[in-house]
Amino acid sequence: MADDSFWWIYLVFFMIPLARMLPRIIRRMRGDAAYGQKFEPRRTFGRVEEAQTSTMHEEQARTTHEEHTPDKKVLGQLSLGIRDFGRMRDNLGMNNDELDGILGKLEKQGLMKVVKKNGPFGIKVELHITEDGIKRYHS
Repeated sequence: MADDSFWWIYLVFFMIPLARMLPRIIRRMRGDAAYGQKFEPRRTFGRVEEAQTSTMHEEQARTTHEEHTPDKKVLGQLSLGIRDFGRMRDNLGMNNDELDGILGKLEKQGLMKVVKKNGPFGIKVELHITEDGIKRYHS
């Protein structure tokens, strides 16, 4: 049988996870910038050259990406596999109305299609690029 004098052991088992979660909860409520930052591990000597080449490729991609019209930027995001409106808006730095107008124009031209799927949390809207859209983007 359990003795009533050992109730404190339960308190210890609940305090350990609480002590780890409480600072995170406080940081989230305060909105500290350090909470949402992405962790980036240190680079080793073998990866320095890879990092330099990858940054060169990113700079080239950025410069070619900036030269495109807004329609081509949206088609580029679709060809990369981004199907979510919000994520595309954040990547391109556009407002809702501007992106919605471009997507409507691309849908009328037959360069993309909207697919609605039923999910556990309701209807999910996905954006898919068509073959014509891929050809237009790469031309």
